[in-house]
Amino acid sequence: MKTIKYLSILLLIISCKDDFEGPSLNDVFGPFELRQDFTNSADTINFEQENSMFFQAEFSKVMNWKITIEGNISGSRKEIIGYSKDLNIQNSTWNGNTTILPFFVSENCDVTLSFVESDTTFSTQLYVSDPKQYNDEESVLITDFEGGFNPNFTNFFQSTCTKSIESDNPSEGNRYLKQIGWCDWDWLIGYIDFYTQHWLEPNTLSPDPSLTFLNLMIYSDSAVNSLNEPNTLFKIEIYEDENLDNYYDSSSEDMYGLEIPVNWNGWKMISLRYSDMPSLNLGNSVQEPDKVFKVRTLVLSDPTMWSSTPESDPQARADIDYLIWTKNQPILEK
Repeated sequence: MKTIKYLSILLLIISCKDDFEGPSLNDVFGPFELRQDFTNSADTINFEQENSMFFQAEFSKVMNWKITIEGNISGSRKEIIGYSKDLNIQNSTWNGNTTILPFFVSENCDVTLSFVESDTTFSTQLYVSDPKQYNDEESVLITDFEGGFNPNFTNFFQSTCTKSIESDNPSEGNRYLKQIGWCDWDWLIGYIDFYTQHWLEPNTLSPDPSLTFLNLMIYSDSAVNSLNEPNTLFKIEIYEDENLDNYYDSSSEDMYGLEIPVNWNGWKMISLRYSDMPSLNLGNSVQEPDKVFKVRTLVLSDPTMWSSTPESDPQARADIDYLIWTKNQPILEK
């Protein structure tokens, strides 16, 4: 009788095995090996003509994987991560965008496939003949500084602070704006007014604040003050001209913006959804990006934090590059 009972249980287990949920024993305990070589869908890619490319491989078990694409000239890096038994067009497509600035340029790229569960890595290479163009029909470019600093953008910088067009460390293109200095008598290091009529593309923005994003690159050397706090604050202010008289009236029109502690090393893309920006001055209290009059950027630093010889302290610094509005999503998600 016991034999029949045990046999019945065994048959029940076998009959139910197709309904088993959870990872297979092979995925948990099986050895890892590459069953299909790690390859590119294209060895050369022109992102101006083609939307994307992808990678291929097949593993003996489900793995946590990461593809890292690094530009040999730019140093740009794109990371794609996933959890699967293979790489295919659905899970490893690359459209030329970046994870870590600067942007990719026309260059050779090293591509590495690595895993969480294994020290094994695989590599390949590809050539980007033409990099991705972020400025499309749904974006509005304020400036990229490639033609220098537009004199129609009014600005002020303290006597101990400077702004200058440089080309030694651009995040996009060949030029950027360096903003650096110290000031022990005022919070303000300097500011720039980017008037709408003088944007490189003075197009009208989308009226929907939830679909409108302001993007800009900011460079920092992560200097800290005597309290071990970020030495630099970066402030963005957006002014609306609600009655469209080409003038901002602080008594009746809206202004939005926020301050950002500059506490990182290198270039970083800042993307701000218009609808997320707090009001700094009340007008009609309706966010209307299609009525933006100007964008002001300010570099700030606490004057009480400077020593008796402030010129010897780490200077406040917030370089900028590639100010652009995008629709529907932040620029690095395009």
